[in-house]
Amino acid sequence: MGQYDADVTTERSNDDVTRTLETLLRVACIIVSFGVFLMAAYYAIHVFVQVGKLVDDPAVASKSVDAIATMIDSDKLKLPARDGKTVDAGRSVAYGLMLFTYILWMWVPLVLLKVTGHIILKSLPARQVKKTES
Repeated sequence: MGQYDADVTTERSNDDVTRTLETLLRVACIIVSFGVFLMAAYYAIHVFVQVGKLVDDPAVASKSVDAIATMIDSDKLKLPARDGKTVDAGRSVAYGLMLFTYILWMWVPLVLLKVTGHIILKSLPARQVKKTES
């Protein structure tokens, strides 16, 4: 009988250690996820403020478009047109690349918000819903 009591006590203490470790890991996951969530929220707000400035004053984008145009060497980018003429498309392509980077820049924090939000919700302990009698 004495050995049985010792086994039950050891099993209970192992269950307590497992529950404690599970709780600590859940709390750590929630804290890290919440930190990333706050960082992504701040970043998303920053991105939308920058895009708002661009919409208010499109001239703000000229420095970025010039930098991208220099990077892709847009002076050499010409498209064929009618009668053997060519159209300089470098600035248009540079502007398109800038818009693509802005879209990507907006997409990243929104995905981080979605993923960390799901992690936080799944990490929280489930609430017990009491059934009401009608």
